[in-house]
Amino acid sequence: MLIALLIFIRITANPLSNLFQKRLVTSSVNPMFVIFTTHLFLTIAFIPGWLPLFMRGIPVEFYFYLTLCSTLSVLANVLIVKALAVGQLSVLGPINSYKSVVSIFVSFFLIGELPGFYGFIGIILIVFGSHFIADKNAKGFSLITLFKEKSVQYRIGALILSATEAVFLKKALMHADPFLTMSAWSAAGLIFSLIGLLVLSNTSIVELRSSLISNKWYFVVLFLSTGLMQLTTLFIFERMNVSYALALFQISSLISVWMGYKYFAETKIKRKFIGSIIMIAGAVLIILFNH
Repeated sequence: MLIALLIFIRITANPLSNLFQKRLVTSSVNPMFVIFTTHLFLTIAFIPGWLPLFMRGIPVEFYFYLTLCSTLSVLANVLIVKALAVGQLSVLGPINSYKSVVSIFVSFFLIGELPGFYGFIGIILIVFGSHFIADKNAKGFSLITLFKEKSVQYRIGALILSATEAVFLKKALMHADPFLTMSAWSAAGLIFSLIGLLVLSNTSIVELRSSLISNKWYFVVLFLSTGLMQLTTLFIFERMNVSYALALFQISSLISVWMGYKYFAETKIKRKFIGSIIMIAGAVLIILFNH
């Protein structure tokens, strides 16, 4: 029951986080500031986890893996918010199913998790389902047209980074519990996102402060949904194979499709639901039969 509850929270929190990221970046809020503020709130919320981090004899490998995780996480988030700024939530949500495909190969090379026959069938279904979320009126092969979209390219780049991050996150969990890992992940992400904000942003402090005040409730919900998403991810990774967990998370694509229709008036929702279901079926094959 616990793992089912964690998975439910995770697949609900992820599209909710994307929804409010999209709300903020389409309201002209600086994307790096969105990422920095989220990590700032998370770091403050998990301050109680810092003391055990310093008191325990945590091996140096933990900090190495956390540094990699945080770097990859911030870079992935930059690409995600760029994708959300120009793309449709009902397309970018299902595209996230490719993370289970990427994770299979990343897991194989980094921690020796080998996909089976049904794992490859699952990959084929995920690719086939992508056809239904593509623009059927596009010139040429619609799937190729889909992957030519800048938002989709950003999203694919982000999921490659986040799938790689997931493997290192599981390695970090071998040396610490989820709360300790969450505290360190939040603080390291704050440092890297601050560097990104200082280097990449030319927005004044006054403008940043104004955007925070005028969108404060969006920032609060984004902080809560991102925190729940990451914390439940850590508890799930502690109990499950990385590839299986990431495949399960793809169920959230159905929520993303609905949110795209409900909040942004995105079209061709029936086709996108069909495509999402096919892609989820591929993920289920990976979960149940990929050994």
